Amino acid sequence: MRFVILAAGVAVGGNRGLAQEPEAEAFRILPHRAETTHYIVVGTAPPAVLLRLGRDMDFMYEAYDREFRGIFAEPDAEQDKRKSKSSRKKRRPSSKRRGNQRQTATAPAHVGPKHHLVILADENDFRTWTQQYIPKALPWVDAFFTASLRAVVIHLKEDGLEGAYPLLFHEGFHQFLFQYVPDAPVWLDEGLAVHYEQARPSRNGWRFPPHEGRFRFCARKLDARQLTPLNQLFAMDQKTFYGGQMRHDPEGEQAGQHYSEAYTLLYMMLQNAEAKALLQGYVRDLAKREGEDVMAITAKHFPPRVISRLQEAWLQTVRRY
Repeated sequence: MRFVILAAGVAVGGNRGLAQEPEAEAFRILPHRAETTHYIVVGTAPPAVLLRLGRDMDFMYEAYDREFRGIFAEPDAEQDKRKSKSSRKKRRPSSKRRGNQRQTATAPAHVGPKHHLVILADENDFRTWTQQYIPKALPWVDAFFTASLRAVVIHLKEDGLEGAYPLLFHEGFHQFLFQYVPDAPVWLDEGLAVHYEQARPSRNGWRFPPHEGRFRFCARKLDARQLTPLNQLFAMDQKTFYGGQMRHDPEGEQAGQHYSEAYTLLYMMLQNAEAKALLQGYVRDLAKREGEDVMAITAKHFPPRVISRLQEAWLQTVRRY
């Protein structure tokens, strides 16, 4: 879940500025710190854990970046050539291990301020730190992205690091997108975040298998004629989208339904070249907008005839489950 919480006196928004003093204090108070290619990782978890999670998130950051490269920024040919040459010089082979899988990759130098990850050793640390610096965070969540600190915050559980990865991959996408589209439509933001939380390492890099449970859930809703029409899903604000999850009901059906609907639609679009190009153009315009209303941009890219075609293709995909 993405929390857009703005602290008083804190300058935030897109990629327009560095963290100000309140953020620095929130990070400085934590005892351990590690730095990787794309992240500054702080917390109460052991330094070796911070470093490992930061390095693993570097690989996920590369997955975000590959998917959206050329959308948010379109440098001229000379700039692109210089960046490519500089990146080649700075790249060094590295490897990561997760479970029994090993993956080898290279990481280009990070452009702009690095992202912050806050990794707390347990729930008690998480609640204590959150109450002091993000008091408006919902009391039952275990992870979130906060816009006020522009940081992902999680705590470790009994299942160790494996349980941390889906949370980091999900919230990390909110963090990545926020630097370019600070007011992304909630269906887009959450649907893509669910897609990235499905990441699995393989010898050829990340793979993103479909979340069959969410497809089956939508299939049941379709059979019951309770699936949300896409024009309504696209128009939802956070309160409507999250539904039951805004209360102490993490499995609230309304929230689960909207997450599943957004995810299954976006998964389908990412598998089709034409639909993916439509999605990329939409995100590009969201990133470039200067005062233009988000819903106006949505209407431009998804007029009734396009929504009708998408709806039919989506329903056909859901029916397969």
